[in-house]
Amino acid sequence: MENQSKKSFFAILGVLVNRLKDSKDETEIRTILNSLKWKFTARDHANLLHLNIFSVLHKGNGEKDSKLKKAWGRNVLPKVEANDSQKISDAVLEMFEQLFLTVAGRIVEPDFGGDLQLQKPAGSGAAPQLQKAKSVIDENVSE
Repeated sequence: MENQSKKSFFAILGVLVNRLKDSKDETEIRTILNSLKWKFTARDHANLLHLNIFSVLHKGNGEKDSKLKKAWGRNVLPKVEANDSQKISDAVLEMFEQLFLTVAGRIVEPDFGGDLQLQKPAGSGAAPQLQKAKSVIDENVSE
């Protein structure tokens, strides 16, 4: 069931990325970029690669007038703005940065922590192997 939900989730994201690629409306682009803000795990890297999301954020549909392609190379002014008034170039760069840091961070840091040291049960062969789960909320949580 988990694999089927994951497959469906990334199918929906695939439709959004394809729509983002061809969109010319800034409000629609911002809405799609906001919908792509998830905390992806290392297990999601293959699916993100399949979506080709970095290329879409960088080049859009590849046409000269693509709003995503034009978002690169613009000055980003360090001022606080509401999300609705944020320039499209800022929103695209912010989404690219978030995805890049999430993916790069998971390459060097796995989803699970170190092995838990368990006592060997009396009369059995080996102790079961368990790993600590990493939690955003509680770093001491374990499975």
